[in-house]
Parts: sequence; C-alpha cells; structure tokens
Amino acid sequence: MITTNNVEIKKSVNGVEVANLAELALMLEVTSSTVLTWQARNADFPKPIAEVKGSGRNGRSRLYSVDEVKAWSKSNLTKGRKANEWTSILSKLSQIAKSSPATYKIILEMIDEASRK
Repeated sequence: MITTNNVEIKKSVNGVEVANLAELALMLEVTSSTVLTWQARNADFPKPIAEVKGSGRNGRSRLYSVDEVKAWSKSNLTKGRKANEWTSILSKLSQIAKSSPATYKIILEMIDEASRK
C-alpha cells in the first residue's frame, strides 16, 4: 500500500499489489524520471506485470508489483548507498594522507588489523 498526503493508494492485479511509475516514485521518495532511469540502466529492474488504459505513453500505464520493486530497491539501492559511503570515506582518507602522512599510516594499520579479525 502506498500512502501519500494521508491518502492510501492500493490497486491489485490477480491479488498482487501494483503501482504505476508515479506511484513507485512516491513510494521510493524519488522522482518518476529517477525510476525510469533505474529501469533503463538495470536489466534486473522488475518488469511490468500489466498494462492498463491510462496516462502513460500511448495512452497506456504500466503496472509493477510493489513487492518486487521494494525487494529490488532494498537490494540495489543499499549497494549504491554503501558504495557512496565508501567513496566518501576514501576521499577523507586521501585528504588525511596529504595533510598528515603519520595519521594516515596509523589509520591504514588499524584497518589492516581490523580486517584480519
């Protein structure tokens, strides 16, 4: 079930809760164009399970399984966030290396020691 502005959106096809791209964007707290980008760039993004008459391309609106999209986002978006966190950490380490080589060496030794446990 998708809730926005205290309005619940619930549709189902053959007992499967579904949502269109705009509703998925609301659910995932991104724009519709972000969802379209994920769909275009990720072959494993869930495929639509139905098409209905609507405001989408060619007067059709694609409907996606909410559970499938939630599972995909949990798996894939977490990876992206972790990658962004590591990029940030590496950037900070690079700054430390330039400003304080001794501190940088200590940090690397700590990381090495922790990775051996």
